[in-house]
Amino acid sequence: MEANRPSHTDEQPGLDRRTFFRRTLCDARAEFAQLDGPTKIVEAGLLTAMGAIGLVNGFACLSQTEAEDLRMANRGIDGATIDYIQVHFADLQNRCFASALSTNSAFETGVQIMDLDDAFGLPRRNSDLRLLAYWRMGKEMAGFMGLGRKIADTSIEDQEIDFVIDVIDTMLMALQAVATRSMIRTLENELQQAREQIREGTQRNETAKKELERSLFRLSGFNDIFQELSGLHECPRVIESFLLVLIGIFSSKSGSILYYDEDTEEARIASRGSGSSVSGNLTAEQIRSLIQSVFATRRASSLASMQAEILPPEHMPGSSSQWARENLVIIFKLDEAANGLLLIGPRLVDTRYGPRERELLLAFTHNFLVFLKNSKSFETIQRLNAQQEQKNIALQQTIDALSTSRKTIVGLEKAGERIKTLLSKAMARSARVSLVDICAVVVAGMILGLVYNFASPGGISIIPGTWRHAASPQINILKAKTMFNARAALFVDARPPEFYNQQHIATAVNLPPALFDFIYMMRFNRLDPEQALVVYGRTFSRRYDEEIAYRLKDRGHTNVMVLADGIGQWHSKGMAAEP
Repeated sequence: MEANRPSHTDEQPGLDRRTFFRRTLCDARAEFAQLDGPTKIVEAGLLTAMGAIGLVNGFACLSQTEAEDLRMANRGIDGATIDYIQVHFADLQNRCFASALSTNSAFETGVQIMDLDDAFGLPRRNSDLRLLAYWRMGKEMAGFMGLGRKIADTSIEDQEIDFVIDVIDTMLMALQAVATRSMIRTLENELQQAREQIREGTQRNETAKKELERSLFRLSGFNDIFQELSGLHECPRVIESFLLVLIGIFSSKSGSILYYDEDTEEARIASRGSGSSVSGNLTAEQIRSLIQSVFATRRASSLASMQAEILPPEHMPGSSSQWARENLVIIFKLDEAANGLLLIGPRLVDTRYGPRERELLLAFTHNFLVFLKNSKSFETIQRLNAQQEQKNIALQQTIDALSTSRKTIVGLEKAGERIKTLLSKAMARSARVSLVDICAVVVAGMILGLVYNFASPGGISIIPGTWRHAASPQINILKAKTMFNARAALFVDARPPEFYNQQHIATAVNLPPALFDFIYMMRFNRLDPEQALVVYGRTFSRRYDEEIAYRLKDRGHTNVMVLADGIGQWHSKGMAAEP
């Protein structure tokens, strides 16, 4: 600290004066401790110094590195002096307190006594400043305190200069305390942020751990289902095995699967666990009725093939809604003909199935549908093989019967030759053939023809089969062309394949009587019964179109029509055809 003190030696004995300054400093410390801002502390320091010494005017300014402006408090100072200080603050530091600026002390205080000859550029005559004090606290904060004349218009004494320095030191300690508290609050905030980051990181770790556990659980469940269902080819065993694995994975008290296939008219039920609300003794008709009633609802009917969905209780029809309140219901659709219900009872640990468990149940059900689809395809292949084997047996029997008939025909042919020889001999002996003899020959020929026809498995019926059935509705060429262009009907060629291969209507499906059962099962089995069908194809001796139309109507098709003028008129009208 440096001070330029006046040269006079007049001293006031001043025990009372020093006591007053000490009390003022104590009161200032108490007041500074209650203030929370540097500007307020500097202003309070200025007022303390002016009030204790009895000054007319003065100012105090504060400069902080983080603040862009210079903050000032003044009493009785003219505006020109304030403007000068704000503009030339750094210049005043260098000119008045160059030696103080060169030190490395954290706290510095300097006092300069001002006279008329050394105003350092300040407009002193207007401001009437008598003392200029500089202070600095580290590199963060610095300022001036300028004091004017006393009310008594006496000079500033050494004791009063010491008091000003004590006030500035007290003010610096208060500023240091405020800075310390601010730093502590900053550190506390940073610590709180660090704790919050640690807490968030811990939560993220816990979430990641739980997600990892769920992923492992899901992979383990998929592995268990894959191992249990791999190699199973029968639908009942696939359904039973999947239900057992699912109950084990989710620790459920019970579970049931109801399944109905309209193609095979097979109904199956599997039920496991204690306290199941679904009886395992439901009849096939009850299972079919229940599944059809559930899938008649709007939400279930919109389900696509190979898809599954959780059905809320309010969407379950009738009495089955009680099952939905006791179980978690999942509906699944294998294809257009096969649907089912999966009912999972409450868990052993008395916890509800959360969103993750529900999502996992749907994923497992979709996996189950893949195995069930494969099993159904395998059963279909087995059924077709069995049917083909039965047809092969019937074909072999037909071949054997034809062989036997051929032997009979050979014998009849030989008998006919002998009869012919006898007739030739008789005609040679007779010069004239009578009408009776001709009639006898005709009758004998008819008898032989009838015997051959009845003995041959491929014999021709005496009365065509189509005569015994009601005639099918007919459609003319123009209306058939309109439906053909609009793709509103499926055209069926009832002729044998050799005729079909020669020429047929474009997009027409060949369905000859000899291969009706096989081709129908492959191409027409899933066809909508109300689909419009236009049948054509007849020859001079056979009405293939009437025969196929009758068989289609016998299979349940309600919209079957016969092309009135046949394929010949179709070609003559220039309609679309393929060679």
